[in-house]
Amino acid sequence: MKKLKGAVMMAAVIGMLGFSSCLDDNGENVYSGAGFVVPQGFDGAYTFRYSDGSSIVPTNQELLEGKLPTGYTYYYITYSYNPDENTGAETSKSINAEINYLAPIKTDQAVPAAPTEDAGNAPVLGVNTISGISFGYYDRNNIFIPISYTYKSSGDEDELDAEYASHSFTLYYDAQYTSQAKDRMYVELRHTVTDPSINDERTSSTGEWRHFNIASLVATHQSKFGTSELPDQIIVRYQQASIGSYDQTYDREAEVAYGSLFEQ
Repeated sequence: MKKLKGAVMMAAVIGMLGFSSCLDDNGENVYSGAGFVVPQGFDGAYTFRYSDGSSIVPTNQELLEGKLPTGYTYYYITYSYNPDENTGAETSKSINAEINYLAPIKTDQAVPAAPTEDAGNAPVLGVNTISGISFGYYDRNNIFIPISYTYKSSGDEDELDAEYASHSFTLYYDAQYTSQAKDRMYVELRHTVTDPSINDERTSSTGEWRHFNIASLVATHQSKFGTSELPDQIIVRYQQASIGSYDQTYDREAEVAYGSLFEQ
């Protein structure tokens, strides 16, 4: 299985990771980091694992109790730690750290086929256009796409939760798309809402990462070109609209590096 190159795993590929250090109120060095992880364990005994086997062990376990909802595989976390208290981290591949932020990431579908004409019933505001947030990877199969879209706001928490739950996304791979090339894999993102009749009322904007397992898409692309190599680039095609202008959409593309981030 191909894995992220070590230097890339803990730095550039996640985009927001970038470790930094500062002095806390006690004059001690505090380092910070962030990344896409898979939680393991249970309340009081969680660890968060990267695809290379390294892990973050929370020092504030009590604050995580009841905070990890069921039904999610991947989370985005930010954390801080004192390197002087983690002297064996390089050998153990484990860091004891305080979790500062925790967000579950929804998983959507990836289909190795062309979208049907009726696939999707709503455009998006943008892909990879959220300030400070970029494409992310857990490993070669699991990617995180930052998507911004509109929703119907509500002061009722249950109604708002139902509205958020009504948005889903699907990635399609059309092997017959004329621009497909060995080193460039084009995929198409479609946005579906359960009640498109109220699209005009969706005038608030939000953005989030969505997780896609693209293993079958990449395998279909490799089969098309008779290669075991990964494409250098992934290009996400999507329909973009402005808030309140769902009837007027534009074809857009978002391009991201892919094959060069992995090794055999």
